Amino acid sequence: MTPDTISAQITDYANRADPYPLYAELRKTPVRREDDGTYLVSTYHEVRSLANDPRLSNDTRNRPPGYARPGQPAEETGLPPSFIFTDPPLHDQLRSTINRPFGPPHSPRFLDGPT
Repeated sequence: MTPDTISAQITDYANRADPYPLYAELRKTPVRREDDGTYLVSTYHEVRSLANDPRLSNDTRNRPPGYARPGQPAEETGLPPSFIFTDPPLHDQLRSTINRPFGPPHSPRFLDGPT
């Protein structure tokens, strides 16, 4: 990531005191292709439309070869993916199962109650 890219400017600590020029730049071009080929999507409506687009997948098993998640090794580990990296309806089912013991409406005093 070169310092010229908007992604680098967003993560640059020097820009945290006054981020508003960056926000204005992001509003000018809500979908921007970065130098490394990734896309930066910066407005609510574009992000929301991508989140609901069935052509896109968070599940790495549904991606073409060579399009792994950043930081993920290219080789298969043989393990199932974390539920965070699955798509609905499996994601919703696993999330519901995992969250059930931790709060409403099933057991609101589970963590605070006596042991």
